[in-house]
Amino acid sequence: MKKILVPTAFSENALKAALFAAEIAKRSNAAVFFLNAMELGFEGIHETFPLHEKYNKAVLQNREQEMEVFMQAIREAYKGIHTETEIDSAEAETAILDFSKLHDIDLIVMGTRGAGIIKEKLVGTTAANVITASKVPVLVIPMNYQVEKPDGILFTTKHFEKDNHILSMIILLARLFAATVHVVQFIDTDDISDELYLENAGKLEDYLFFLSASYTDVVFRGEIVQGDEFDEAVENYHSVHQTDIAAMITYPRGFWESFFNKSVTRKMVFHSDMPVLAIPAA
Repeated sequence: MKKILVPTAFSENALKAALFAAEIAKRSNAAVFFLNAMELGFEGIHETFPLHEKYNKAVLQNREQEMEVFMQAIREAYKGIHTETEIDSAEAETAILDFSKLHDIDLIVMGTRGAGIIKEKLVGTTAANVITASKVPVLVIPMNYQVEKPDGILFTTKHFEKDNHILSMIILLARLFAATVHVVQFIDTDDISDELYLENAGKLEDYLFFLSASYTDVVFRGEIVQGDEFDEAVENYHSVHQTDIAAMITYPRGFWESFFNKSVTRKMVFHSDMPVLAIPAA
């Protein structure tokens, strides 16, 4: 990994995401790009208007000052990493995706903000939109997360992916932090049968053999979890085994959109105290 992008609004949660990204960069010798992207307040006014120009100039100066303060904290904690900054007046989602493509970013690390009683609607936030559209992995850091060394990655899979390109970010993080990869397959109790369980147990065993043979320096363990709700089953596994990152593969052509809109996935991405790594399948 060579380049990490951290979108930031200079909040406390953005700092958590920045510190997580900086730790990854320190261990992988990657550069970290910090991007502040928010539309300027008078951007809808196109005609010459002195107040418009004056306001936008003041907003830009304020952001530059905030960026400098923000970066001082990062540089003090991680003096050895290479960092670059940019301020963009475009809409956040567009700026993040465009920057990622233009600079060949390998990983986007971003935080989510709490929304009180409207948490269900977080599916429409910038983080959700970036996850849906991004061509590179996105690591989402929740507000309540306490930054620590991740020594367990919970990889939930349905398709037993064997493509090295898809698995590479999970493997890289496992290597960087000497983390065990917990391969978990969920089976809904409404669909479970002895035949289905044995079939999936066999597939999981074969998959673990493939992973262990392909990535000999990484420790893998696997388990089938059952329950009425995916997020609850995964959270229970996380609580028992104290994993630190939940990794999911995202699929195009409507699969992810329909999956993402389910309350189960909203809870995993936005309501969990565990970071979620979303990896695009294509």
